[in-house]
Amino acid sequence: MNPEEENTYIENYLLGKLPQEEEIAVQKRLSDDIRFRESVLLQKQLLESLSENSWSYAKHVDAKRLNEYEKLYKSEETAKLKTTITQAQSNYQNSASKNKRSWVYYISAALIAIMIGIAVLMPKKQNSQELYVDYYETSDIPSLVSRGGEDDTSLIDAERYFEEGNYNKVLTILTPKVATVTKNKASILLYKGISEMELNQFEKAHATFDQLSTSDLIDAPMAIWYKALLYLKMDDSENAKVLLRQITMSSTNYKYTEAKELLEQL
Repeated sequence: MNPEEENTYIENYLLGKLPQEEEIAVQKRLSDDIRFRESVLLQKQLLESLSENSWSYAKHVDAKRLNEYEKLYKSEETAKLKTTITQAQSNYQNSASKNKRSWVYYISAALIAIMIGIAVLMPKKQNSQELYVDYYETSDIPSLVSRGGEDDTSLIDAERYFEEGNYNKVLTILTPKVATVTKNKASILLYKGISEMELNQFEKAHATFDQLSTSDLIDAPMAIWYKALLYLKMDDSENAKVLLRQITMSSTNYKYTEAKELLEQL
């Protein structure tokens, strides 16, 4: 059958107008013929998109994104487009020209694809919690373990627990060392503060980062970045902005580039 006949055949299948034996044949072809399956899905999306009540083709889309699609679908601009498409179908559905009928389908499908593409690609403002997840990174913080020297085995354990995400054990080891250890003091404070932040111990994390940022330790500026992340996790974007602006005052500051990016998104 030619393309126009196939389009009509698919439409009849989707509308339940085919005899049972032909429906069985279509279902078998769907499993064997990729091109045919794509054609069926295309027409199914078109038919369902023109229906006010059917969103089944989007059942695998996450709820948040589906809500965005639905808002777009119900917008004034989309309503006008739907009216245009529906009118075009009405004008041509009784036409003797199958070429015209096929043309309406493919133009309609293309327009709907454009609408959904806009919804997917349109920049979406992230909330503070999402930005925290995106920018949380600890791969470049200094190690608790010194290269080429003898290390406290408990610090080795603490770093291993940190990498495993076992922050309670990290704090059990590092908290008493803050007052007694001078070697790797900045690293100890960073690991401790980040562990407290990840455990939502916000007041303790504040105190730990403040202790580092006000010290004369070489890695003290790193605390400003992690305190900014702490504010993001607390959903306090205004205080996060204050610290991020402080970082962007000099391109030599720790996480200068990331701070600029974050400011643009907040």
